[in-house]
Amino acid sequence: IHEAWLARIPLVVSDRGGMAELVKDGENGFHFRLGDADDLRRKLMRFVQDRSLVRVLGDRPGSVKSIQDNVDEMRMRYEALFVGVAR
Repeated sequence: IHEAWLARIPLVVSDRGGMAELVKDGENGFHFRLGDADDLRRKLMRFVQDRSLVRVLGDRPGSVKSIQDNVDEMRMRYEALFVGVAR
């Protein structure tokens, strides 16, 4: 998902789970009903029928943490765990 956003590519994801939490339906991609191939086909066909959707939705990516921000966050988590164990 993050790589697609960095490349300004909208996503089509299932309406369940972590991907649905990140991708905002109609904002930076589309959700399709899990297990519903016809719904998936309809969502994909929207890109065929309206080619501007790739640009419009691709221009609204979600936020992607930098590597340094991710490192800092993980370091804080591990330090918090270490402090809890050291008590």
